[in-house]
Amino acid sequence: MGIPVVTVAAGGMPVVEGVGGLPVEESSSGYGVAVTKVAAYGMPVTFTGGIEVSIPAGLGWTPTWKIYKNGSTYTVNIDFNALKPAPAVIYYCSPTGSPTNSPTHDNPADPITPRRFVTLANTNGGICEARIAGGVYYGNIGFDGNNFTCAGVVLSLWSGQQAAGRPVFVKRSTNLIAPWTLDSGSTYYTAHTVANTPVFDLLYRNAGGVIPRLTAAANLAACQATPGSCFFDSGASRMYVRAQDSRNLVGDANMLVPTAGTVFNYAPTIDGQLWADGIDFVGSVLGTQATATKTLAWNARDVGYFAGANALALLGPVTSINLAPRVNGANSDGMNYHGNAAGDVKALEYDLRSGRNGYDAAGTNNTSTLHELCKAISVEGDYAGSQDRCVHDIQTSKRFMVGATIRASAGAGATAITVQAGQGGLATTEIWLDDCVVENSTTAGLFADTGCAIRHRNMSIAGLTTGGGGTIGAFT
Repeated sequence: MGIPVVTVAAGGMPVVEGVGGLPVEESSSGYGVAVTKVAAYGMPVTFTGGIEVSIPAGLGWTPTWKIYKNGSTYTVNIDFNALKPAPAVIYYCSPTGSPTNSPTHDNPADPITPRRFVTLANTNGGICEARIAGGVYYGNIGFDGNNFTCAGVVLSLWSGQQAAGRPVFVKRSTNLIAPWTLDSGSTYYTAHTVANTPVFDLLYRNAGGVIPRLTAAANLAACQATPGSCFFDSGASRMYVRAQDSRNLVGDANMLVPTAGTVFNYAPTIDGQLWADGIDFVGSVLGTQATATKTLAWNARDVGYFAGANALALLGPVTSINLAPRVNGANSDGMNYHGNAAGDVKALEYDLRSGRNGYDAAGTNNTSTLHELCKAISVEGDYAGSQDRCVHDIQTSKRFMVGATIRASAGAGATAITVQAGQGGLATTEIWLDDCVVENSTTAGLFADTGCAIRHRNMSIAGLTTGGGGTIGAFT
């Protein structure tokens, strides 16, 4: 049977046109999705009403928004545009903007680089908006991990300036694209020194809007023979790539080989707000609040988090609304939540779509993971198998998942588990699953460690391997 061929119009929903033999991303349990060229991808979240879904009281979090079921679809009654804070100043950013100018407020005739926006926003100290033109932002042309400290950061699309595709911010040690040299045939290489680096091709996205990683070939000969693959040669310090369409990569800005480090960082010492819509990050993204009595609101829609040590890491008293996040290719965790002395994260993941995370297969890598006393509500979404556990929450964290599909782990050892609560007998983690599809993994589909619990309703767990010394049972 063929895999559906999907085309995506700019800002639109996927349209199934038929079947065909497009290649698939690396997958677990035979799971793969067709990839095809797209101009842009948007997943608007529209509230459809329906029957309210009760949130387990044991979660200890009653958000201001609610979850509703309409047929087989779950939505949340969040007006994302209403969350956008009013900016004190508006700047316009483009890949060719000035790195030094100080434009007047709301002046599209004088664009700057996003790196310059960081400096001007922090100098202003208030809520500042960047309206961003489409295109690829490498290194210090983009934000490049420079820390925002102002009261608010608004990242929106510059209307009428998206012909170059979605804004994509790539962590690079230089401000340049990876310089490609022809190896032979359709294979090219660029200088690179870090193993376990995911490679992405911006010309391709799967039906869920995820930019798939190129398949890691076992050797150079396999890369040369396989479209859509890469091979890291540690001896020669080179990354070899053959594009899916076998195109000429010399001067190509769409084949991304990120370098290690942070691509976007917001760590205010005052109350802070982030609002972002329709952009992609390739490199670690950090949001941190470490100041007692202060908070950080992290609100994002249709934002891609790709690569990095953790694709998205939120730390401290952060309240997060992530609508339609796309996550793939992190070396360890896709979505990583931690508490600190100032407080813990409360996060909504709505319609998260992921590829495979845990690229270095270290045994502690997950698609989504909670620590300390963090809390999460995960609605809808497709959590593709990580190299280790797909969803893994530990310590005193709590999560409610409803209407989600959670794929099998891509691993094969003791950490090849789909959903796990707790670790090492030192936790009281609780996970509630409601109307979810959970695939089995090599070790277990559900694993509740001693003192922890996984509870389920409106679903069958028959056929799932269960493990651990904790509680696995139904709830109402």
